[in-house]
Amino acid sequence: MSMAYEPESLGALARLAGLSREAQASFQAHYNLEQYSRVLLAGELGQDALRLVARSLPRKFALAWACDNVKQALRPDSPSFETDRAGVALAETWLANASEKHRRLALEFAERNDFGCAGAWIAAAVGWMEGSLAPEGYEAVAPPEHLVYDAVVAAQMMIAASEPESMAECLARFVAGAVPAGSGVPADGGSPAAARV
Repeated sequence: MSMAYEPESLGALARLAGLSREAQASFQAHYNLEQYSRVLLAGELGQDALRLVARSLPRKFALAWACDNVKQALRPDSPSFETDRAGVALAETWLANASEKHRRLALEFAERNDFGCAGAWIAAAVGWMEGSLAPEGYEAVAPPEHLVYDAVVAAQMMIAASEPESMAECLARFVAGAVPAGSGVPADGGSPAAARV
């Protein structure tokens, strides 16, 4: 998988990702993905960096990457630990076997948990990956593509907010998992996310 972005397409990606005005204003034409995400992190624009990196990945890769990050950050003393773990498990089940049944179960889980924790958002990403937003038996309503990216970003933001380390450090670690230092492009070969998708 080639994920390298020319400067023009990286600028377009920033707009597509819905980055803040401040984040878009910090873009320079010579940046690659790694450089731009580092600039955003240094400017305390971690959510923008997360949005940019998420949007640079195919949706299933973005989901697998978010699963890895949430799973690594789970803490047994967290009030949402069991729900977060269950949401990640539903997502990983769907990644291994992308059936409509598993998609519907994940979406129902997210709704039942009121999108109130990282696990619910991970499950929502599965529910919005394909299929229909409408209940069974109703005319199909395809989910907009951006919903998956919004959900994986929300999941990681929620889990980062509960980390004992600083939120900025946690987000930098998440971003680094998809954009290794010095590469300028998201990881593909050998990464846990790539292996599952």
